[in-house]
Amino acid sequence: MARRIAAHRRERPRSWITIEESRGIPEALARIPLGSVVILDCLTLWIARLLSDRMDSARILARAGELCRIVRARRLSLIAVSNEVGSGVVPPTTLGRSYRDLLGAVNAAIASKADRVELMVAGLPVRIKPAG
Repeated sequence: MARRIAAHRRERPRSWITIEESRGIPEALARIPLGSVVILDCLTLWIARLLSDRMDSARILARAGELCRIVRARRLSLIAVSNEVGSGVVPPTTLGRSYRDLLGAVNAAIASKADRVELMVAGLPVRIKPAG
């Protein structure tokens, strides 16, 4: 994993400002200059981290709402990356099913505020919600 992370860091353009934050995503976005373009990679790991910290679903959904409010208030152009884990095999554990359902709810909450939503399938974009 350390080699993969190092490779990703080397591949980023030097002009990018990178913030590596695993829990305080809304707070990190609040420090980004107004009107910036931000790539958030990824919601999937953020939600997993919050669940591993034993944060309950209601609080996680509230955090997603905070994220949306900060993006709008700071006029950020956010490109949020997430996984669609609900289209695969049903997880055999209660925690796995809870994670799948919660990530789906977070994805839906953020997509409802987005101007545009695309699903990547086999490397091809499928427009879910057109811009404008």
